[in-house]
Amino acid sequence: MVEAMEKYRVRQMEGLHEKYTRRMQLVEALRVSYSSQAERFRDYRAAQMEQMSSHLENIRENYNQQMQRVREYGSRRAEQLWESYERQEQEVRAALELPDPPPPDSPTETHPLSRSSSFYSLPEYIIDDEGVLRPSPIIGKVRFTPHNIRSQNGADGNSLTKAAEDGPAGPVDPESGKHKGGGDCSS
Repeated sequence: MVEAMEKYRVRQMEGLHEKYTRRMQLVEALRVSYSSQAERFRDYRAAQMEQMSSHLENIRENYNQQMQRVREYGSRRAEQLWESYERQEQEVRAALELPDPPPPDSPTETHPLSRSSSFYSLPEYIIDDEGVLRPSPIIGKVRFTPHNIRSQNGADGNSLTKAAEDGPAGPVDPESGKHKGGGDCSS
């Protein structure tokens, strides 16, 4: 009886050992599978990140190229429009037998442009370093006044001939009230 008990115990121990070994092998296989899956996921993620970064880089390069093309086109178009305007102006002047226009007088020739020292300054005035409000040198010396602008729509519908009959229109010297051409515009 003791011998039978010993055999039974040995069989049970062998069965438990085999079961334990199988389960350990299964756990090891699961661990290997998990680590290989994790490695594949890492590789997949790295490949996706690389693909996305190259795609974004492509988009950025294409955007920069398109913006450069737009800038070049805009500058060429502005240049073409300006040249076309100058040609049209020359043709109109030649047709009307007008002299070439004098170069424009810059209101800032004697006064350099300067920024106001305060954000709250009015555009016509600046606040200097001492805090004194004074007229800005940016504003032109000659101002247009309502009495030097002739009727916009004459009675005959031709405002150009009406203005020519009334007298010269244009800038008026604010101190003397006379037209820059020499005539008095107080009438």
